[in-house]
Amino acid sequence: MRMVLALVLFWLVGCADNAAPLVHGHAHNDYQHARPLVEALECGFCSIEADIHLVDGKLLVAHDKEDVRANRTLESLYLDPLRQRVENTFQHSGIRSLEFT
Repeated sequence: MRMVLALVLFWLVGCADNAAPLVHGHAHNDYQHARPLVEALECGFCSIEADIHLVDGKLLVAHDKEDVRANRTLESLYLDPLRQRVENTFQHSGIRSLEFT
């Protein structure tokens, strides 16, 4: 079941057309790249790591808690871009409605 979910998620968010899926690869500390998430997907990674810290009710992304910055949230670096990729995939597939809760 876990592999099926990973493959479905990979299909939904996609990667660059020329990148082979790296099913056993892992993008370690992905948030340290210039384009978190995007670069990992473009390279074909199916596993992406982000260290998160709960600070004042927000999930902030950084290796160490003392390095957090208010504008580097889990939502802005990962969840929003993933949502956009899924919406784009469904839009191009002809599905008319997609809701996230």
